[in-house]
Amino acid sequence: MKKTQSLLLISTLIAPMMLGTAGVSAKSAEANPPKETLVRIHAVTDMNATAVDRRDQHDYWGNGGIQDLNKIVEDNSSWEPTVGATYEAFALPTGTVTYEGEDMKPVINDTFHATVDGKEWRWTDILKPVRADKLGAATTNLIKKDGNISPWTIEIAGGMDVRKAVYALTDLDPRTPHPKSFKNTDAQGLTEMSLAKGQWVIAEDLEANIKSTASVPMFIDIPMIKPDAKQGGDDFWYDNTQADALNLYAKQYDPTTLKVKKADKETGKALAGAQVLVTENTHEEQLKKVLPELLAAIKKQPKDAAKLVEQYVPELKTGNYAIRKTDKSGEATFSSDNAGERFMTPGHTYAVIELAAPTGYIVEPQIQDVELSMEKNPADSRAG
Repeated sequence: MKKTQSLLLISTLIAPMMLGTAGVSAKSAEANPPKETLVRIHAVTDMNATAVDRRDQHDYWGNGGIQDLNKIVEDNSSWEPTVGATYEAFALPTGTVTYEGEDMKPVINDTFHATVDGKEWRWTDILKPVRADKLGAATTNLIKKDGNISPWTIEIAGGMDVRKAVYALTDLDPRTPHPKSFKNTDAQGLTEMSLAKGQWVIAEDLEANIKSTASVPMFIDIPMIKPDAKQGGDDFWYDNTQADALNLYAKQYDPTTLKVKKADKETGKALAGAQVLVTENTHEEQLKKVLPELLAAIKKQPKDAAKLVEQYVPELKTGNYAIRKTDKSGEATFSSDNAGERFMTPGHTYAVIELAAPTGYIVEPQIQDVELSMEKNPADSRAG
C-alpha cells in the first residue's frame, strides 16, 4: 500500500459560467445569485500499490455535486479519503479575471506584478484560460452545446510553487482580505467553508500539512452555475446550503523520481559536478534552437545557469524545470517530492540536458527524452 507521507495533489476545476441572460424575469433564480457559497473540499488518495498513468485521467472529479467513490472505477486505482489535509482560500483582487465575447473567454489582468524568490510573477503567469469542452477526460462536467454555458475554464500554471506568488499578488491590493483557512480534512477527507461572491484560488497549506509535499491550486469564480442549470429554472446556483454546496474532489498520487547518471564514456567512472536540466519536452523545440548559445553562456557563467536558462527560454520562467548537480556517485536525482521538481508527472515525457560538464570534460549539445515510468523505481537515464 502506498505511504500517504509523500503525495502529489493535482486539481483542475471546470467552472461553468453563464452567458447572456437577456429577457430573463427578475424573479428567476439566475437573477438572484447567492452572496455566499458553501465550498466542500474532498481530499482523496489513490491507495493502490501500482502507480497510475495519468495522461488519460481527469485530475478533478465531478460537476460540483456529490460523487460516490465506491462507484468510481479508474484503471487499477483504489480511492480513499485523505485525513488531515489543509487548504487556504485566497480572494483575488476585483477585476483579476473578466469575460469577453459571445463565449465569454476569460481575460486575465496582468497589471499587478510581484517578485518572489527572485522571480517576477503576474496573474497571466498563473491563470491560464482553457477550453473545457476540448479537455476530454480532464473533467466530468456537462458542457452544454446550446451556448448557455461558457466552454472556458481556468487552470493554474507555474508548477507547484505558485502559492507564494498568489499570496504576494493578492497582498498588493489593500482591499483584498488575508487568506481564509479551511479546517483539516476529517475522517471522510472532508473540509468545508463558506466563501463570499468573488474569484478565489484554493491551495493546500503546505506549512500546516506535512503529509503532502505538493499541490496545484484551484481557481473558482463564485457564485457558480450548475452545469445542468436551465434559464428560468429554480435549481440554478450552487449556494450556501448543504444540499446545494459546491463539492471539489482533489485527487492525490505518489510522487515520481528520475535519476540521471553522469559517467566517463571510456572508463565508466562516475563524474560529479555536471549540471543537468530536466523540463517538460513541450519546450524541446525552443531549447534546440538556442542550445549552442545557451551552453556557451553557461560555460562562461556556470553559477548563473538558472538565470540564463530563463533568459534564453522565457517559457521556463513559470518554474516548470529543475537544475541539479551530479554528486560523487555521478547521480542527480529529480523527484516531485522536492519543491523544485513538483512539475514532474508519471507517464509524461521530459527533456534531459547537460548544461555544464565536470572539470576536464566538455558538454555534448544534445537533448535526451525520458518518459517517466509507472513503476515504483523508474530506470535511470544515463548521460555520457
